[in-house]
Amino acid sequence: MNLTDIFISHSHEDKTLAEAVTQLLRDTIDLNGGKIRCTSAYGSDLAIGSKFAKRLRRDIEASEVMIAILSESFMTSQFCLFELGAAWGLKIPLKPILAPGFDADSLDRPLSDLNPLRWQSQTDWIKLLEEIADLTDGDLEESVILHGKVTEFCAHKF
Repeated sequence: MNLTDIFISHSHEDKTLAEAVTQLLRDTIDLNGGKIRCTSAYGSDLAIGSKFAKRLRRDIEASEVMIAILSESFMTSQFCLFELGAAWGLKIPLKPILAPGFDADSLDRPLSDLNPLRWQSQTDWIKLLEEIADLTDGDLEESVILHGKVTEFCAHKF
C-alpha cells in the first residue's frame, strides 16, 4: 500500500470543504492502511517541520487518485495548478469537484473537458466514492450506510 492513496488538492481558502471531503472519505471508505493527504484536515495534514513542497511532491507521486476541489481561489493558486500538472504528468486519475457556487463554465481547457462532480449531487458523490474505493482497493461502506452518510453530507450548507 502506498504512503498516500488519495491526494486532495485544494486552495487554503477552501479549507472547510477539504476537511468535509476528507471526513466523508474516512467515514465511507476503509483504505486498509492507506492514507489521505489533505493539508487542511487534522490527521491528514503535514508533520510539523516537514519540507512542504518536497513532501507534497512525494505524496502526489505515491497517490492512486487526486481529488481537486475547484473554486475561484483554486484556479488562481499557482500551487494548486502545479499539483494538477504533477498529477497529469504522472497519469494519476483526477476527480474534479466543483465547489459550491463554482460553475463548470468557469473552467478552461483541459479542465473543461472533464466531467466534474457537482457538490449537491448525491448521485455524483456515491459514484465518486465507488470509483475511489475501486482505485485504492478500499472497502466501501454498505449501501444503506453509504447512502445515509452521503445524504447527510449533501444536506449540509457550506
